[in-house]
Amino acid sequence: MWLSDLAPTWYTAVPTIHQAILDQVQRQPEKAPNDHLRFIRSCSSSLPPRVGQDLEPSSMRPFWKLME
Repeated sequence: MWLSDLAPTWYTAVPTIHQAILDQVQRQPEKAPNDHLRFIRSCSSSLPPRVGQDLEPSSMRPFWKLME
């Protein structure tokens, strides 16, 4: 998965891609971006509340979501 391979600190995507990433993480939790991802931007469409909640990390480290 590109999130674990490239270790970005942020990414931007439409809600459909956010959901696809969440689906992938559910199938392969060991590849979840636990340490490096700090910023997620959602664009082009409103983010469904459930997807936004699922994007939240489980720990208390800094994390920001920006939405149009």
